[in-house]
Amino acid sequence: MPSSSATVPAAALTFKSGLEKAWAEAAPALPGGDWMTQLRREALARVARDGLPGRRNEWWKYADLAALRPAVLPLAPAAASSLPRANHAFGEDAWSVVVANGRVGEVPASSSLPDGMEVMRLGEALDVPSLWLRPWLQPTASAIHNLNLAFATDGVLVRVGRNVAAARPLVIVSETKLSASMAHERSVVSLEEGASLTLVEIGRMAGASGSLATSRMSINLASGARLTHIRLCAGGPELIAIHDCDVQLASSARYQQVTLCAGAELCRQQLAISLSGESASCDLAIGYAVRAGLQVDNAIAFSHLAPNTHSRLLVKGLAARKGRGVVQGRVVVDEAAQGTDSHQMARGLLLEEGAEIFHKPELEIYADDVKCGHGATIAALDPAQLFYLQSRGVPAAIATEMLLSAFVREVIDLAPDAMRDALAAWADSALFQKEPPA
Repeated sequence: MPSSSATVPAAALTFKSGLEKAWAEAAPALPGGDWMTQLRREALARVARDGLPGRRNEWWKYADLAALRPAVLPLAPAAASSLPRANHAFGEDAWSVVVANGRVGEVPASSSLPDGMEVMRLGEALDVPSLWLRPWLQPTASAIHNLNLAFATDGVLVRVGRNVAAARPLVIVSETKLSASMAHERSVVSLEEGASLTLVEIGRMAGASGSLATSRMSINLASGARLTHIRLCAGGPELIAIHDCDVQLASSARYQQVTLCAGAELCRQQLAISLSGESASCDLAIGYAVRAGLQVDNAIAFSHLAPNTHSRLLVKGLAARKGRGVVQGRVVVDEAAQGTDSHQMARGLLLEEGAEIFHKPELEIYADDVKCGHGATIAALDPAQLFYLQSRGVPAAIATEMLLSAFVREVIDLAPDAMRDALAAWADSALFQKEPPA
């Protein structure tokens, strides 16, 4: 009688054995007690069973992870005991945290935070039975979620108490430098009833030999809470980076995100927004640019589960020769979500021959009284606009920069006023490579 392994493809066996070996080497240094180890093992078993997603999965149609399947990379070594001070353009008075290869450095002292707000290392919270954290630390049907849960080394835990308005932004700077290795970061942000916060994430990523970095942020906004979320990310041409963000919105909660991304070999941004409370509201604006050999893959899913909820998605992308941009936007309106107002718009500019941009909007509606729509455009720069600027003495290269900056500016203008100059400077450097993005 043949062994059970005889019916399993050799590649699957290699992936499973590599996964188990990598986890056995990493497990002794991973944070969390026995309860967390049990969850990690379950997540690991699911990844080994399901494998990594690829083109057969419609949600991953444009982001096949085939290059990662032959062998599992080891976890990146621990960062130096003293991490560099956060370097960013969002003000010296901002609260700052540095994360290096998935490990958190110093967090703001509790004395510098308002009463009712705390920022701590997730690893420290996992050393004790944290019942309130467990809903965000469970295996799911997603192989990437489970891979992150199994190997997550650290992350940032943020809690803002009832009716606390954080006066300064919290800036998380993630420095990822990998060499044939992987890093996994997991964070939780929880705002209680009536709380408000501005959160800035800056991702600076570099890797070699198909290195992999994943991060997952779980956000919970209680009734009436407000979160403004700014994300900046730029990666290297040999790095696969997957950022996952799931957001739960209670009644009258509001979530606003503005993201700028300069790409990587594959930079995939997954967002799952659940509007589960009446009159919850979500506004997302994403700007990206991809050069030769780089890809930005945006996969955004809205679930409208309660009456009178509101969502908006605006994506504006630039693709140069052999660069690829992808936008998948899915809206599901439950039968209980009467009065839903949802719209998504994706616009792309192909800058050179051989560039690619794919837009794939989806609507799934089970309610009667709704206002839902979507739009998508893909074009080249308008030669009439270029001619207009050049006819007034503007050199062709500068005219092109001006038009591209104006194209992305609509995304930046949706951010808070005080942050627009810093975002515009970052976008200019990322788009035109004048200097490394801050």
